Amino acid sequence: MKNCFVYLRKSTNRDDKQGLSLERQSDWVNELLLDNPDYQVVWLDWKIKDIPENWFIYESESAKQWWKPRPLFINLIDTINKHGCDYLIVYDPSRIARNYDDMWPLIKLMRTKKISKAVITEESTYNVDNNTDISNLENEIYEAKKDNDLRSKMATRTIIQLKKNWIYPHKFPFGYDKGNEKCSVKINKEKMLTCQMMVVFILMWN
Repeated sequence: MKNCFVYLRKSTNRDDKQGLSLERQSDWVNELLLDNPDYQVVWLDWKIKDIPENWFIYESESAKQWWKPRPLFINLIDTINKHGCDYLIVYDPSRIARNYDDMWPLIKLMRTKKISKAVITEESTYNVDNNTDISNLENEIYEAKKDNDLRSKMATRTIIQLKKNWIYPHKFPFGYDKGNEKCSVKINKEKMLTCQMMVVFILMWN
């Protein structure tokens, strides 16, 4: 039997922001395990209250910033460093990390053979005995970081431009709605009437 850890991550708890859903990730892993019956999925040292039946490691934390800790990822690295494993299975390199601080501990586990066989993703298998494979994994994580940095800059520029044009990306003050092409903000007559009634009520109360 070959010991494996399976790490699945979504970037946030918001369902509307899931590019790589946990369902999609776990479906692929289950197919991989069916094709490789000698792979034995193992769990972490740190026991939590609700251990999934399949022992996959599920986490809903961002991997963009090093200062936003992922407790299960940290424990995964610590457990592999302590006990070792044959394979680490993860859907995509970006699920592992989008920052250098999380990348280097993983690469070290591969170079020191704590992960003794390979890191397996949907697109590639990165064998620890092949320095080119390890370098390719580093590059994949590096590209994920560059993509994340680019997306962050684009989002920041978009929000700045929206604010300059008085178009707010999330919500408008009560009594106002998003307008049309000619006007970025319009009055909601029903809500404004509610505001007027509230003002009258306050004046009468006083």
